[in-house]
Parts: sequence; C-alpha cells; structure tokens
Amino acid sequence: TTPDRTHSAKVGGHVHAAGGILQLIKRRRLEAVTSWHAISGIAITPNSRARGVILGFVPDALGILAVTPAVQVRGRILAKTSRSTDDALHAAYAESVDALLLTADGRFERGAKSCAILGIKVLNLLTWIRDGYAGGLKGKT
Repeated sequence: TTPDRTHSAKVGGHVHAAGGILQLIKRRRLEAVTSWHAISGIAITPNSRARGVILGFVPDALGILAVTPAVQVRGRILAKTSRSTDDALHAAYAESVDALLLTADGRFERGAKSCAILGIKVLNLLTWIRDGYAGGLKGKT
C-alpha cells in the first residue's frame, strides 16, 4: 500500500474506534469533550459510516473545547517529546480540562506513559472497558 492509503486506513480505524468510545460514553451518561482539531481529522476520514457516527454525537453529546493560545503553546511543548504533533495537540486539549484521554492508538498510549511532562492519563479504550470504566473520564492516574 502507499503511504497515503496506509495513513487513511489508520485514521479510518481510529475514527471507527472513536465511534465505539462515544457510544459507550453516551450509554453511561459520562461527560465527554472533543476539540475542533479532532473533529477536523474525523471530517476527512474516507470511512463515511464511521465519520457519520462520530459527527452525529458532536452537537448534543460532546462539549467542544476552544482553541486557546495556552493549548497551542502546550501542544508545541508536548510535540518536542512526541512522534506526532497531532497526538501532542490532542493531549494538550485533554490537559486543559484534566480529562482522561481514551485512544485506540497503542503507540500513542505507550508514548504517553513514557512522557514525564504529560499531565494526564492516556488509556486504551479496551483497557478502560476491561477495568470497568475505572475513574470515569477524569483524573491523572
């Protein structure tokens, strides 16, 4: 596969997993937030079904975090310790509201565990489910 197709498949898989996360959050009536940065990534996924599931949650089930200078600065700081500037920005948004960051990206989760300056906990969705939704969606550890 070409790098563009590989990236599209990866993004599509993460978008599909995000849809599952949102369905669980809605069923358990947990507070959840997202960012315009995340929404813009979802909007370009080629998987229209997964994209529709997620974007359907945005208006009524998710609070949308504003882009702030503080989040942008923190994202740049975290990007120095991350393989991905997108992941760093996702983490900066989560830090801004002290949220547990759920992901389907194993590399992101492993990288977050080794990042000494990250102020939030990053968990794999399946780990969060296995542990009985431990701690809701808040907290650092």
